[in-house]
Amino acid sequence: MNSAKGKKLFPIVLTVSATASAILIGLAGEAFGDQLKELFTPLLAWWKWLLGSLVVINVVAFGWDRWHTEQPAEAATVPTTQSGNRNVFNQGSGNTIIPGDGNVTASQTQGDVVAHKIENHYHGSQLPTPDSRLPTPPPTNRLRQINSPPRDFVGRKTELTELLADLEGGAVISGVQGKGGIGKTTLALKLAEKLGQQFNGAQLFLDLQGMSATPVKTTSAMEHVIRSFHSETGQLPNSVAELQPLYQSTLQTEVSAGRRVLLLFDNAKDRAQVEPLIPPDGCVMLVTSRAHFTLPGMKERNLEALPMADARDLLTELCDRCGNEAEELATLCGRLPMALRIVGSFLRERRDYPVARYLEKLRAARLKQLPEVAASLQLSCEQLPPELLAYWHKLSVFPDSFDLEAAAAVLEVDADEALDPLSELARFSLLDWLDAEQRYTMHDLASDYADSFLTDDQREELKLNHAQHFCQVLAEAGKLFLKGGEQVVKGLALFDRERTHI
Repeated sequence: MNSAKGKKLFPIVLTVSATASAILIGLAGEAFGDQLKELFTPLLAWWKWLLGSLVVINVVAFGWDRWHTEQPAEAATVPTTQSGNRNVFNQGSGNTIIPGDGNVTASQTQGDVVAHKIENHYHGSQLPTPDSRLPTPPPTNRLRQINSPPRDFVGRKTELTELLADLEGGAVISGVQGKGGIGKTTLALKLAEKLGQQFNGAQLFLDLQGMSATPVKTTSAMEHVIRSFHSETGQLPNSVAELQPLYQSTLQTEVSAGRRVLLLFDNAKDRAQVEPLIPPDGCVMLVTSRAHFTLPGMKERNLEALPMADARDLLTELCDRCGNEAEELATLCGRLPMALRIVGSFLRERRDYPVARYLEKLRAARLKQLPEVAASLQLSCEQLPPELLAYWHKLSVFPDSFDLEAAAAVLEVDADEALDPLSELARFSLLDWLDAEQRYTMHDLASDYADSFLTDDQREELKLNHAQHFCQVLAEAGKLFLKGGEQVVKGLALFDRERTHI
């Protein structure tokens, strides 16, 4: 008799035995006179209680077994991730990588969570190959995780055209980088929408939480992709080296079956987090991150503030009563998409609030009216060591773009010593590097935020350093001008380049 049958027959055998014992005890009590009857009667009462309990147990066990065998086993499911930055982690070759930010309001994470049914365990050489028989692909809706871009999306035509051209031209990786609030995630969503019809296999999304204190682990990102296709995959390896073959195999199986896959990893921390996620040929990967990093074959693009025409269009699209004030509003917003949306939404929701009054408040204290921008900048600042952050605060003294020598003068270090912190700040998108001019620049709103951390004494000292340096620049421009000939043009060019500072 096997163990399953034994478990089913045991209560029955026990009940029959108890019943027979009760009958024998009762007969013995009747057969042996009053003295023995007094002995057996209490025992018989206890035995009847036991007999009744066993009958109830048998009835319940029989009913449970009958119901369980008639019900089909339910397949384990994986929560869909249709809500943008909210996915199974609760919270953004032919690959395109778009490093960008993950929207401050959706940057919270509870760690790396994978809630799935565990049925199998893969070990080393047992990882399935592209030819292995994997579970049936999941329902299509679970593989459509990327949200649509905002319906009022405006601009970025050049960037979209170039990114699409890269993909059509067979580029392995395309990259776009930029500061928080610049619109990298929105651009990635728009690009994914344009690519959507080409990817019939899956369109997967995951916020990598790069700006949080606990970024999503690379292994957890791989698990998210694998379990999106195969929810019943059991306990997975916990190292990148062991998990990567299964990650690649899962995607290659889709490609081999004629199903292309689009992956959007939002808000990446750095190269180390993203590089193992590069999928096989036939897939496209979009990644947003504030950090500037490179990957082999990646074409880099730095996403800048919107052109004035697009900034005005976005404001008027959000609120038609901006009218003639749209350009000044856009200027005060630094043409930053996040700031433009805050302003446009405020004026649209409060139809009674005069645009002129709101302009006055922005002129007086921009960041006070744009708290989301300040929060976005704070996330970037939290990634910096204190000394580097102090350098960034000091650079807010520059009202326009500046070169390495000017930065060194303000920071009171030599040029070689200033280069490393400036380069690091540019890598975190807290400074922008203007390649054509060979100069650095800080966004207006970032400059306001950095300046807010300076004391009055610090600010006065920095202004003095700034003035002394540009007095020397002005003197040099004058000497060149007075030399005459070709030096006149050089002197005028130097003056024009530094006119704002002078």
